[in-house]
Amino acid sequence: MTLPRELSLVKINNNYVLKNSPIEPFKKQLVLEFSEDLLIIKPMQKIKFTYDNFNQSEIKFKAASKNLKLVFSNEVNDSLVLNYDAAQKTFSIDRRHSGIVNFEENFGKEIHTTATPWIISENVDFQIILDWSSVEIFLNGGVYSFTEQIFPNKPYTKLSIQSDEKQEIKNLTVHRIKGIW
Repeated sequence: MTLPRELSLVKINNNYVLKNSPIEPFKKQLVLEFSEDLLIIKPMQKIKFTYDNFNQSEIKFKAASKNLKLVFSNEVNDSLVLNYDAAQKTFSIDRRHSGIVNFEENFGKEIHTTATPWIISENVDFQIILDWSSVEIFLNGGVYSFTEQIFPNKPYTKLSIQSDEKQEIKNLTVHRIKGIW
């Protein structure tokens, strides 16, 4: 966990789930850089964005609960892959090629995958926060959260969003995160 978080219990299908999300004051650190109300992704199509520094940003959007893959990359071919598999109800983070990974034999060796059975809605809210050495992902307001260390050789400057089926991305925003030092 890299950001201070607010914890709460939510009831989903008569089960209590611990939800966590960044604390409200985090929003004061955000500066809007890009927004798009609606993006339609056709099956097997890639929508590509460039941004000077995804490694100091927040990316938010809402997508239909369908397969979705996001790939952050840079000009030296580092890549961080986030994948939501709606059919299998799983979310995975692949950092095998995310940058410097050879400093420890098991770092980035496997794709980290977790089950997401509490995503039962027709839409999934994504909040992705990247800094120089970590990525934090919050799904559906923190019903699921993930934190991974990353060490890209250069900042990620490209984002590719794709799906194997028609997908709608709503309310996409990219915020720059102001430094606190």
